[in-house]
Amino acid sequence: MTEQETKALPVGVRFFDREWYLKQHPDVGQAGIDPSRHYMEKGWREGRNPNPHFDGRAYLAANPDVDPTMNPFEHFIFFGIAERRRLKPAAK
Repeated sequence: MTEQETKALPVGVRFFDREWYLKQHPDVGQAGIDPSRHYMEKGWREGRNPNPHFDGRAYLAANPDVDPTMNPFEHFIFFGIAERRRLKPAAK
């Protein structure tokens, strides 16, 4: 990812989108579970995404050196942005 591409990232890619997550995964809301906690503890392992701009499975596929037992969104936030790693939007 070039510096220009990094600057062009949607601001939302860096944040968990509570409303979007609940809309995509109504089971989480129906269960009364905090959506961000669900994502951090279970959702990413289930292939769920934190926002419409980030696809965890695609991120891991595009970056095979990333430990697949690590939350891909956390990796992207803490390392991936600075390392200019590639990402794709979440599937609708």
